[in-house]
Amino acid sequence: MVKKVVNNYEYAKKIFTEYLNEHNLRKTAERFDILKYICNINRHFDVESLYVDMRYNKLIVSRSTLYNTIDLLVKCKLVNKYRFNDDLSEYELRKFSKNQHYHIMDTDTNKLIEFEDKRIDKIIKELEAKYSMNINACQFILYGRKKNQKDEK
Repeated sequence: MVKKVVNNYEYAKKIFTEYLNEHNLRKTAERFDILKYICNINRHFDVESLYVDMRYNKLIVSRSTLYNTIDLLVKCKLVNKYRFNDDLSEYELRKFSKNQHYHIMDTDTNKLIEFEDKRIDKIIKELEAKYSMNINACQFILYGRKKNQKDEK
């Protein structure tokens, strides 16, 4: 079921509308329905599970429209795309009001851990200064497994 989070829809809608206008793309109700739905999800998702969730909640969009819209949302930087494992791509709404976060993937369970770390944020700021750049996207994913008693010896 969809869990309500701080609604970024109006802000995201503005960015998406500007992107569609700049690229002479149609502003369809289905695209904005998808965006609104994603703005109310507080988790990573893959496109197929999003499709099933939307249908379960009586929102009818075609798979092709969903895939195309997700691609557009990634291009306009409203949605982040991740490849945590070889199976499929996962997505999440960019968190406009939150600090940058990073991921650890437990390779035994495929459990995803999100964390924030000011030290990583500091390194990014130092790199921006060193290379005179504004870094506007970052993916930092660590892969590992829980230690057990054998690992600690």
